[in-house]
Amino acid sequence: MTINEHNMAQNPDTLSTRDKILLSTIALIEKEGLQNLTTRSIAKAAGVNSAAVNYYFRTKENLIDEILEYTLRHMFLDINEMYTDEQDFNSILRNILFYILQGSLKYPSIVSAHFHKPIIFNDYDVASVKQLNEYMEQFVYRIKTLEPGQDEERIRMKLLQLISASVLPAILPGVFKRNLGEDFFTDTEKQKKYIEELI
Repeated sequence: MTINEHNMAQNPDTLSTRDKILLSTIALIEKEGLQNLTTRSIAKAAGVNSAAVNYYFRTKENLIDEILEYTLRHMFLDINEMYTDEQDFNSILRNILFYILQGSLKYPSIVSAHFHKPIIFNDYDVASVKQLNEYMEQFVYRIKTLEPGQDEERIRMKLLQLISASVLPAILPGVFKRNLGEDFFTDTEKQKKYIEELI
């Protein structure tokens, strides 16, 4: 079961208890980071008691796993809508990378949470890595369809480089602020130029 996208735009008073918990958890991860997240803080932010969090998700870890699966799935659904027959491949790629970059800059703690287990525990058997690998397969297939004759290994290398460069500002913001300036995080023209240089 996932967050009902239509409920996200509704008045918080009309959301189900489950959706309030999910949305509050996303906001808390972004505000306080994954390491500071507690069942008590989630319950307080959602306006419910801790028993409700446990009732719907059993553990904080289950709740976090669902949040991470949801946010990645939502991103990939948005990206899939960017594919059109009217645009050339580079325009599609540019739009996708800009979307990933802007999402990473807007939700850096969520991005970091996606890579927490692989980076800290060397655990690649997590939903976010599995979803990323599945999406890579779809993306490689689309590129080969749009540009037949391309070497698959080269496609994979280029995609990994581009996606990594689009999420790295969220993971290492200090490096980007120092080298590209504070305004990189708010200046969309500078962000577009960054993506353009990648392509």
